[in-house]
Amino acid sequence: MSNASDRFRQRKQSYAQAIKEAVAPTAKPISHKIAIYALTVCLIGTMLPTQLVMTFFCLGSVTIMALFLPLIMTRRLIISKRMSTALLALTVMSVLSGCSPAFTAGPTPEMINLARDNNYQVYTWRKISILGIGADQATIEYAQAQSTIKKVYVAQIVRGQGLISIATVTIAGKA
Repeated sequence: MSNASDRFRQRKQSYAQAIKEAVAPTAKPISHKIAIYALTVCLIGTMLPTQLVMTFFCLGSVTIMALFLPLIMTRRLIISKRMSTALLALTVMSVLSGCSPAFTAGPTPEMINLARDNNYQVYTWRKISILGIGADQATIEYAQAQSTIKKVYVAQIVRGQGLISIATVTIAGKA
């Protein structure tokens, strides 16, 4: 009788262990280094000055965060303090850099029509700035100095807002 009760107890313990393992989270945390590195690249990519590239990286970082935030919250995805601090800093920088790079398609149709009707020359000056450094050269005066236009009649300035941004200055006038 003792032999049958021992077997019953062993089976009972093995079933309990199987249920416990199926319901409880795994003891070994899931490591998703590729997702963390992809998120890092996407967050850095959101700070680039090109609209199409920035949109792609924004969608990538939002998708990765949506997929892996539940894992982080339930502690199934363990991230080191150093990596989580770096990801938080990149996220804050990405949000603060804004989502408005300058659209650098060139002069507007109105400016082209005005220049054509009045026989003006058109000159476009683009300047990339990083952390605002270099944006001081994106002025009408600097564009005029770089071109052959002596008298400026119409000017258009489009500036992007971000860690890396493009400023476009378009002038029209006579030489």
